[in-house]
Amino acid sequence: MADTTIVFYGIKLAVREDELETLESKLHPLQAVAKQVGLDSYWGNFAAPDERWFLFIGKLLGKLGVEDRQSLQIDPDEFSSIVHAVSAELRHAGVSQPTSLHLDFQPDP
Repeated sequence: MADTTIVFYGIKLAVREDELETLESKLHPLQAVAKQVGLDSYWGNFAAPDERWFLFIGKLLGKLGVEDRQSLQIDPDEFSSIVHAVSAELRHAGVSQPTSLHLDFQPDP
């Protein structure tokens, strides 16, 4: 994996070390919630070579980097639709944390 920047709309949660195994096996409760309501989940280390793990739940809009896309463009109406859909699905799943647009750099370890 090369350095990448993820573009994600939804929630971002810090992950404890004792949760990594459930994330790797796709058995984390929030991964299951995301799948149930049709949302994306993405997790990883965002501080390599150190460790700072995060889990995102919502909509993965894209990944930017040498091995990924070089640019990303989202129409305002499409983005508005994504914002409303993600927020509604998270509420439906009982997740009350406010949503945001996240652009997070994920260095290659």
